[in-house]
Amino acid sequence: MQPVLQGLFKRLGAIIRDAVFPARCSSCGTLFHGGPAPQTKVADCRNPTDGFDDELAEFICPDCRRQFRQTPPPICTLCGRFFDSPHGVDHVCGRCFKEPFDFDEARSAGVYDHALKALICSYKYQGRVELAAPLARLLWHTLLRHWDLETIDGIIPVPLHGRRLRQRGFNQAELMLRRWPELARRHGLNLKKETLITGVLIRHRHTRPQTGLDRRQRAANLHRAFRLTDPGAIQGRRLLLVDDVLTTGATANACARALSRADAASVQVLTLAHAAWVN
Repeated sequence: MQPVLQGLFKRLGAIIRDAVFPARCSSCGTLFHGGPAPQTKVADCRNPTDGFDDELAEFICPDCRRQFRQTPPPICTLCGRFFDSPHGVDHVCGRCFKEPFDFDEARSAGVYDHALKALICSYKYQGRVELAAPLARLLWHTLLRHWDLETIDGIIPVPLHGRRLRQRGFNQAELMLRRWPELARRHGLNLKKETLITGVLIRHRHTRPQTGLDRRQRAANLHRAFRLTDPGAIQGRRLLLVDDVLTTGATANACARALSRADAASVQVLTLAHAAWVN
């Protein structure tokens, strides 16, 4: 069968399936029609909104997709925090002046609310592993928006303690990173397999969940929770630490502190979402 006919039958099948079995929005729960957004070209790899619309159209209704917000300017040039006022330019926030983080800078794809929050919670807590691929692409777009791959020597997912990993069944950050080599090939970029570093940074101390804790309690809860199995593997390397949500920065900071003690050259942080600060 010719490729044109194959494509036609595939589109017709999708239309019929969508009409008979409409999708349920992972954010608001309503049934909707539409299915995956048509992809006639490779999306703009530096535009997170493009990635959100294209990859998540299968899971989120159009109304909820429109609620997605990129982290709005102005932001702190260090921690990536977005300020309450939409006026002004990017600058260092008061918290970073008073208590600098151990990581060099952090950036996020969007604000932790509405559809993005619903997707992350479904992914992590309801075992919706099919969301790993589209969320990985959203992270990838954000990476290329803020960094040059040539400036990154190693990419590390924030690790889970073994007990938490057994309960959840997967590490949400690591599962997304597994999709990045293919995304790099699709965009003509080189992401070497050895750039993705797992098993070196580990969470050796089980801690209580961070939910409900304030900033100082979160930091105390994570004191020396992370360590390195092979410090030499990251010595002198420029590292990118990847997680799902940055709330107070306590988890990222605890990881960055362990990496810095082993003489990492730098530690940047990338997350799917940035939440409003917890005091």
